[in-house]
Amino acid sequence: MYENKDSLAPAFVAQIGSKYERAGLGRQELEAGLRDDTLGALWQRSWIDRDRVEKALELKRIVVAIDPAVSLGEDADKPGIAVAGIDGAGHGYVATSAHS
Repeated sequence: MYENKDSLAPAFVAQIGSKYERAGLGRQELEAGLRDDTLGALWQRSWIDRDRVEKALELKRIVVAIDPAVSLGEDADKPGIAVAGIDGAGHGYVATSAHS
């Protein structure tokens, strides 16, 4: 919201700001930041960062999924692509991308 506040009504900015500034969702809702501290989350950002792979791997199986845009125009959702694979030891890998 902060990046776009010049385009929003001042009353809205004040209301949402006061609602989220001290809340755990504040970083996400106001600053478009990723949350690292979601209690009970299935995945923690620190785990993802810790286990990132920087080079290509030899995968035994690869699956590609595409979530196509179903509408056109400036406000249309963007397509999404997810790629998952498994190596010879049974370790799984996932890569995602959102196209702009």
